Amino acid sequence: LTADTDIDSLIMNGNFGGTDDNTMRLDLADYKLRLHGGALALRDYASKEISASGNGALVIAADQAVFNFTYDVNRIEISAPIEWEKPAGSTVDYPDFLMPYYSGAETIFSGEDRVGDWGALSADGRNKGGSLLVFDGSSDRTFHGPVGGRFWMRKRGTGTLTFAGPDITRGRQI
Repeated sequence: LTADTDIDSLIMNGNFGGTDDNTMRLDLADYKLRLHGGALALRDYASKEISASGNGALVIAADQAVFNFTYDVNRIEISAPIEWEKPAGSTVDYPDFLMPYYSGAETIFSGEDRVGDWGALSADGRNKGGSLLVFDGSSDRTFHGPVGGRFWMRKRGTGTLTFAGPDITRGRQI
């Protein structure tokens, strides 16, 4: 990214990347990428990375973050910090963290979570939850809403992962 950017949603579509690793990368550098629709879609047969080599951040400027990661790839990683800017007129206390579909061997959120307090967590990994969702790093994350979907989850790093919402899931093993 070469400047602060405001868009509705972002779709990274393509089978690009280096010749050796086939990874498509977006470096936010020192800039903020604001998603006013809250949606980030990563598509096609290349691993994807969104990073910030400087002080940049991925900013959710909606009541929900919607991560839709389709196709089987080896790895998807969001290592850029994630922030929330509450939209004008919003009545929610926390944004929802929604993954209506994600695929790949690993989907990793390793960047600093500057949101910290989220509403609901809903995730649906491919093949009845057969994709690994990883919350990594030193950030603390609390989900205040219900947890639902079909997914495998792992917590890595020093941060704390807390589920503080109602226990209304069909079933879970944590």
